Amino acid sequence: MLTLIAFTSLASAADVTDMPSNLRGDVSFSYEYSQQWSKLMEASETVGEVAEASGIINLEGEFSVYNSISLTFALPMWVNHSISWANPRTMAWDPIEDSGSMLYGTPIEDGVEPHSGAGLGGASFGLRVSPVSEARGAKASWVIGLSQQLRDNSNIFTGSGEEAGAGYGAGATSITNAFSTTFGNSNPYIELRWDRRGLHTADGIDTETGEAGSVELASGNSASFVSGVEFITTSSANNQSWFRTDIWGGARYNAWSEVPSGTYLPNVLGSTEDSTVVSGEYIEYSLGLGGHWRVLPTMQIDLSLELGTNSPIQLESAYPIYTSAISPKITGGIQASFFYQ
Repeated sequence: MLTLIAFTSLASAADVTDMPSNLRGDVSFSYEYSQQWSKLMEASETVGEVAEASGIINLEGEFSVYNSISLTFALPMWVNHSISWANPRTMAWDPIEDSGSMLYGTPIEDGVEPHSGAGLGGASFGLRVSPVSEARGAKASWVIGLSQQLRDNSNIFTGSGEEAGAGYGAGATSITNAFSTTFGNSNPYIELRWDRRGLHTADGIDTETGEAGSVELASGNSASFVSGVEFITTSSANNQSWFRTDIWGGARYNAWSEVPSGTYLPNVLGSTEDSTVVSGEYIEYSLGLGGHWRVLPTMQIDLSLELGTNSPIQLESAYPIYTSAISPKITGGIQASFFYQ
């Protein structure tokens, strides 16, 4: 559950070493929808359900300033971002464990309003360099990427109602290493990625003054691995148009992060509400299938579908409540790319 906090999807795995030629560029528009469901577990008992969903439109571009050196940019817009609950229960006090417990809580008959919002996310700017490339006669391609995502103070942890934001708000420095080669009609590839995230803004209670307001909280870093293979399914006689099938799998480690209490649980004790708690570390796993259709030499359509899950997460450190062992997640996307040649 809550793998959306990783900010980037493993479903963007294909074409990891593609770069525009000298003084050429490309631009793409994409839409990606993702949803994940999980049971809330306490002492092996189900005490509710939680779901997180998002729809994101991305504008991305890349321009080659020299052979094998390019500049990149990306601007995400969150069409929607929500955290919701089913069969919620109140948080009761357990004097034996000296903590809150939903096992002794009562059902919330009227339900709980979801956290939801929308808006622009932080823009990203980056540099990509290819020390080795099949386009220059090598037997494999290697691309190193460095990018910086700007901080966004309007996020899922801020505002309410029509003023609620979306996304996770933290800036991030990302380093990628991607490798690919060609074997007949197939192109195996691998990508390694590390994301170091800064602070994010949230509406909470200042731990020093005890007053409600805007607080600065830590965001979790992550490291991921994606490996796959792309097959040339069909192509025209002059190779001006083609269709490729893409299959991949990946894993990502996400470190702990800080959130206001009540973000991921439907009900909390008044003593912790809006105070800073830790959302625990976890590992996510995924498998994906995609298709890439080069309609014209200057246009390509990409489709992707990814299924995944993650290890159990202690959602808020103040309470012994975890997500279930299996938390199914589905992500689907479509992208249109245009190439300046």
